[in-house]
Amino acid sequence: MIPQFLVPGVDHLQMGVSLGLIHFAESMTVLITLACMAAFFAGRLKSGRSRRILSLVSAGIMAILDGVTITEAVRSRLAA
Repeated sequence: MIPQFLVPGVDHLQMGVSLGLIHFAESMTVLITLACMAAFFAGRLKSGRSRRILSLVSAGIMAILDGVTITEAVRSRLAA
C-alpha cells in the first residue's frame, strides 16, 4: 500500500479494501464505456466508404513515419 493514501486512525486493511474497491469501480466504468464506444463505432466502420477513408489515413500516417525514419537515417549518416 502506498503510505500517502493511508489515513491516520483507519485500519490499514479497511483502507486498502476501500481503495481497491474505488479503483475497481473506476476501472469498470472506463472499460465499459470503452467497450460501448467500440461496439458503436464497429458498426459504422463496416461500410466501404469508411474502409477507404481508413486505408487512406493509414497510408498517410505510414508515409509520414517512413519519411521521418529516412530523414533521421540520412542525418545520422551525415553527422558521422
